[in-house]
Amino acid sequence: MKKSFCMFLSMLILVSTCSSAFASALPPVDSSIDSNTSQDSTLNTVLIDSDSNDLFSTKTEKQDDILKYTISFPSATDLQSFATSSVTTTIDDQNRNSNNSLIAKEYISSLNLASSGWKCIEDACLKQLDSLATESDGTLVSYSVFVPSDATSIVAQPTATSIASFGTYSGVQFYSNIYSSYTKEYKKNAIKTRDKIKNWGSGAIDLVLCFASPQVTVPFTIIKAAMSAPSSYTVTDSAYIEYYFNLTSNCRGIYSKNTNGTYRMLTSSEQGTVAPAVLFHPVDPKYPTLVPKNFPKKAIATSNYDNKNWQLQVAYHQYSNNAYGNDPYKMTLSSIAQSATWK
Repeated sequence: MKKSFCMFLSMLILVSTCSSAFASALPPVDSSIDSNTSQDSTLNTVLIDSDSNDLFSTKTEKQDDILKYTISFPSATDLQSFATSSVTTTIDDQNRNSNNSLIAKEYISSLNLASSGWKCIEDACLKQLDSLATESDGTLVSYSVFVPSDATSIVAQPTATSIASFGTYSGVQFYSNIYSSYTKEYKKNAIKTRDKIKNWGSGAIDLVLCFASPQVTVPFTIIKAAMSAPSSYTVTDSAYIEYYFNLTSNCRGIYSKNTNGTYRMLTSSEQGTVAPAVLFHPVDPKYPTLVPKNFPKKAIATSNYDNKNWQLQVAYHQYSNNAYGNDPYKMTLSSIAQSATWK
């Protein structure tokens, strides 16, 4: 975006009736890092840009020693409901991810985290959003940054998002925290292969949704139960399937401490959940237009996330000789391929 976020905000019109529209129907978004954190203050504003029809909300929360800043965007189902309401929007799936990422980048820039000693987090978030903007698969629907209130202290009882000691390697002390979180929605192309869907409906094969190693098997009996269809139900020739994934990723930075008390981020890795969902379109006048089915969240993490010694080695490698350049060594979940197969 060419205009600064502050100038951008001056052109926005407050939409007072949109708070309920952000409750995505497919599937639910996991935006919580720690359910035990306290919330001292919240600002939630839903805005629409009269020039570009950009719709988003921003929220600020105080969680113990952490300030959490979040910007959220409508899901695909939200946009479909907006299209039939009094709110006028332009739905463009091809550009939505890039546009949302750039708006989020403007928002993070406007926070001026460098002034409070967290330039390393600001830089990591901005570069992360640059990378997310270029991804051709999936759409960014939420982005949060977690900012410790004191850039020079280590808390005695750290939460996941506060700076805490991670470990020592070759005499160097390293620290870590969850510095950002994002949610991406992946809406996949519809499956319309008639013989496969017919065989699925008869119970001869199952649909298997894959997001890296997490897999969800979807027998048609689950869909039939959701439809309240009798055992004699037969899938029509026109029936088809859509499937979704919602990825919520929490990004952990590992840091060294500078002589002036600030931190340098050395590595970034991710851990989160993926929530699959299926939309079955019966194309049968006796049944609903679509039958949604959400499935439980599956845990997912980048390679070696829980291998502390490996993480320390990589952090030390970067600390000692800038092995990966000036930027942190990054491992991401958003680039993992998704698929649907039949078994």
